[in-house]
Amino acid sequence: MPPNPNNTIVGKLYKLALAGMAMLLVLSLVLFKERMFFIDPSFITFEIIQKGTFIFSEHRYGAFITQAVPLLLSKMNLPLNLILLSYSASFYAFYFGVMWVLGIRWKQYLLGVLLFAYCTCFVTDGFFWPNNEIHQGIAWLLLFIGHYKTKIIEAKPQFYQILISAILLTCSISCHLLVVPVIVFLWGFYFLVERGGDELKITHWIYTVIIGVLILVKYNLSLSTYYDKSKLKAIHSGAGSILDTLFQSEQLPSFLSYITTSYWYMIALSVGSFYLLLKAKQYLTALWWIGCSLGYALLIAVTFPNKIESDILFYYESEWMALAILLITPFLYFLKELPYKSLLLSGLLIGFCVTKLLTCKTSYQKFHQRYINLEQLTRSLHDTGKSRVIIEADANAQSWLMDWGLPLESLLLSAYLDLEPHVSFKLKHHVKDSIPLHIFETPFRSIEGHKLNTHYFKMDFEQPYEEVKQSDVNN
Repeated sequence: MPPNPNNTIVGKLYKLALAGMAMLLVLSLVLFKERMFFIDPSFITFEIIQKGTFIFSEHRYGAFITQAVPLLLSKMNLPLNLILLSYSASFYAFYFGVMWVLGIRWKQYLLGVLLFAYCTCFVTDGFFWPNNEIHQGIAWLLLFIGHYKTKIIEAKPQFYQILISAILLTCSISCHLLVVPVIVFLWGFYFLVERGGDELKITHWIYTVIIGVLILVKYNLSLSTYYDKSKLKAIHSGAGSILDTLFQSEQLPSFLSYITTSYWYMIALSVGSFYLLLKAKQYLTALWWIGCSLGYALLIAVTFPNKIESDILFYYESEWMALAILLITPFLYFLKELPYKSLLLSGLLIGFCVTKLLTCKTSYQKFHQRYINLEQLTRSLHDTGKSRVIIEADANAQSWLMDWGLPLESLLLSAYLDLEPHVSFKLKHHVKDSIPLHIFETPFRSIEGHKLNTHYFKMDFEQPYEEVKQSDVNN
């Protein structure tokens, strides 16, 4: 018989993890300005307010759970600061809710700990970029597995329970293609370590077919999109000469350098997983674990061959975060068999907390400084009577990390600060043609001034876009 993965020690870890997720929820409220006035959150908030509907990029429909917050609040014409604050909190509120259901209601403590590990193990800068839909996809996935284990396997399922599991699975896979390697690993892992009778095997294979069909649907939908299609193209071209691609990729070496510093505890947890698999004589499962983990790493290295730069660490972290689930699942599942577990876990937890405090302090300073720069420039433009501006950045200008979202970041920030008329600026290298007097330029489309949502956004369309040098504004 396999060990009970929801034993007492994993239950204790779950309580710590639930408290940790509550802390992340509080931090998302305290640091909402650093999170919301940064590319995607500003873009999605603006588009939801402007269009009055959900904004599903790349057919990622599972993101409705967090987008519903700004959508409902804007429909009620509530203040922008409340919308932004609530939207920032909605992500961790969702994850906390999933953890609560997994552990408190269903006693699936291991899955709850996995969600917290996903949100923290490979995360520093990533905390300030909440919008990658894979995060919601992973939460939906763990909720699906918890529901499957509790309501489908352990009880005679009613039709509505089967329908619920199908909905959870669809929400998960629709969110992001990177959910696929995780569900493949977890599905295979549980099958290998918890082999049941013929009836359970039939149920497992029926759901395997459903999972396969949904993956194919997601794959085909992704071929019709811009972003996902480009990543699939990179995988297709790299798969033909995987060794050449690997040796040329700078992604893996730079990621490994972060593992030895910012994420060092993952080395200890991975070694622990391998040791416990061998100790439990789960040799086939060990091969499955190694193959899936290496496969995920190779997938990221082929898809993103560039070196991880500090300015876009937040982006690459979001792609690597799911690897944490693969690496530590065996460790948590067989944790009861670990010798000196109390001592080793205490040391790991202390080291984890200290490392997080140090690395996240650096991340906070980076994103807080970005917010300060954004507010200063926005106020300076308003104080000089400028509303719509094209800025020629100086060679020594501060780093925006990513700058495509600045037109909407500055607009939302000036509205939040109540600086009327509201300000929007765009960097010159993003402007290709002259902008007509009555047009507002977002990062990806032009909007006629009279079509702007004037309840939230009040801009001056009497004057054209004005081109200025950043040094002139700062002075």
